[in-house]
Amino acid sequence: MSAPFTIVKLTPPDIEAAKAVIQQYLVWLGIDLSFQNIDEELADFPGKYRGPEGVFLVAKDGDRVVGCVGLRRMSPQVCEMKRLFVLDTHKGRGLGDALVREVINLATERGYSKMRLDTLSTMGKAQSLYWRHGFVEIPQYTVNPIPGAVFMEKDLVPPLNQMQQKKENL
Repeated sequence: MSAPFTIVKLTPPDIEAAKAVIQQYLVWLGIDLSFQNIDEELADFPGKYRGPEGVFLVAKDGDRVVGCVGLRRMSPQVCEMKRLFVLDTHKGRGLGDALVREVINLATERGYSKMRLDTLSTMGKAQSLYWRHGFVEIPQYTVNPIPGAVFMEKDLVPPLNQMQQKKENL
């Protein structure tokens, strides 16, 4: 990723631009997400992504919002990644990877032990990205009537043996 790109927490001046990116995502997706109450989500945006339990990140090229990802609370220990998208003009530059990495870091900082997401079987590049970041397929955890929906989860707490190794290396 080159220097002009930044990933920052959503601020009020970027709300409309972030909503526009989400709208482009919905057009690109071509699937009705009314079962997720997407109209209400956009009307109240950033809504469920507000802190301290949630966050919405934007990727910027200079002052232009070109990508986004959201994090929302599902339970005290489990969060969900939503709305990961990078504009076509900026795909292939590592922005999706950087957004996922940063949202995972923020989820860990907030004390979540697991992160979940849903995607589609037709979104192979997205699934590969999630696998690279340690997500695994799990049984359905939320309502999603779309055929081919895939549900994934990442354990955010390192296994005990990794924690022990880190302590020994100090």
